[in-house]
Amino acid sequence: MCIRDRKKSILLSSLLFLVSVGSSFGQAIWVEERYDPVTGLRTGTIDVRGFFYEIKPFADLRRVDFRNVDLSKANLYGANMFESNLSNADLSGANLRLVNLSGANLTQTNLDDVIRIDPVLDLKIADLEAKLKIAREERDVAIQEKNARPSIDELQDARSGSIIINSQNGTVTITFDIEESDDLKNWQKSGEKITKTIQLREGKKFYRFSVNQ
Repeated sequence: MCIRDRKKSILLSSLLFLVSVGSSFGQAIWVEERYDPVTGLRTGTIDVRGFFYEIKPFADLRRVDFRNVDLSKANLYGANMFESNLSNADLSGANLRLVNLSGANLTQTNLDDVIRIDPVLDLKIADLEAKLKIAREERDVAIQEKNARPSIDELQDARSGSIIINSQNGTVTITFDIEESDDLKNWQKSGEKITKTIQLREGKKFYRFSVNQ
């Protein structure tokens, strides 16, 4: 073998070795990277062993070799990752909502804190749940108050001669007209009135007044 052929052989072996090393360790570089300040997710272009892929919502990533690739916080909403190799890949915090992972290799894939629901939709759901909880609590209070009110029978059983007043707005104003009679049958107003405004205590809905001689 001549010196020139020997140098070519050494150079070829070195190139093969470098290619082999690159393939074994699954080198990937984010060529372009964009972060969403609201969601904290990233999109952009990634170089995986010389092949360039767009990481973005609804991306076509079928049968891609993503072994050992860092895809953490990637916004893959609706992406098609059919039969992709994601073994040992880092998908922590990634948005995987509506992602097609049919046939994908997920061996030892880091799926910590992945997003299965759209963050905006998640906030709306949380808000609706909070409002629903408040509505249920208000309903329960209304039912308790209704059950605490006296029944018609209880009102009818009230002592004769008493006046039962349903309070509203925290106060009640009562006006008594003074009437007079000579025979206890025919009554006439005397022209005198007694007016009293009462501040009702919290939690009290009914007051009863009686005349003491």
